[in-house]
Amino acid sequence: MNIYYQDPACVVYQGHVLDVLRKTPAGSVQMVLTSPPYWGLRNYAGGSDIAWGGQEGCEHEWGQEIVRRDRGAAKGATAQVGNQLKEVSGVSMPQGSFCQRCGAWRGQLGLEPTWQMYVEHLVEISREIRRVLRPDGSYYLVLGDTYYGSGGAGGDYNPGGLKEGQPRYRQGKGSGAVWLRPKQKLLIPYRVAMALQEDDWLLRNDIVWHKPNSMPSSVKDRLTCTTERIFF
Repeated sequence: MNIYYQDPACVVYQGHVLDVLRKTPAGSVQMVLTSPPYWGLRNYAGGSDIAWGGQEGCEHEWGQEIVRRDRGAAKGATAQVGNQLKEVSGVSMPQGSFCQRCGAWRGQLGLEPTWQMYVEHLVEISREIRRVLRPDGSYYLVLGDTYYGSGGAGGDYNPGGLKEGQPRYRQGKGSGAVWLRPKQKLLIPYRVAMALQEDDWLLRNDIVWHKPNSMPSSVKDRLTCTTERIFF
């Protein structure tokens, strides 16, 4: 954890969220407002890959990097499909790698191979947030949703569009769940909120963040996404 900026009124710490929180005294924070990376939508340049889960003290032996790809990448690109690398075409979206010894996963928050892992990681972070909050503290969590296999929350990916050059996150049918199919809105914010309720958080409000000047969308078979949720 490094101090990025400091003056008498403000100190900015730079580091991974779990590292910074674990070095923060318990009961010392009155309010937390955060908007973590949404699941499967962005590969942040310079983002930190850290190990999640697994066994403490394991000398990790990381397996092959998991890569998902979408239309438009150069021919000859490869991605991990099961235990094999196969040639695919598309824009790359790295999804980390697993330890061959203890099963830990190393990667960026938001790029987990499954939505369940993403929810688990936000619950883990939120436990540290609860530890540092004062008894009268509050926690505001801003989350946007993801469409299964459709390139995220919407927007124009065409040349000159607001999302030009960004990877469209696409998945196969995967896990066997009937509801996991292309174009399905996954309700990730609500799944996170319910997981936090199960972890003994008290949800007081789900605030609608309405965007009158929202990002334009080229999608023709659904309404434009003009809201996000802020959970209090």
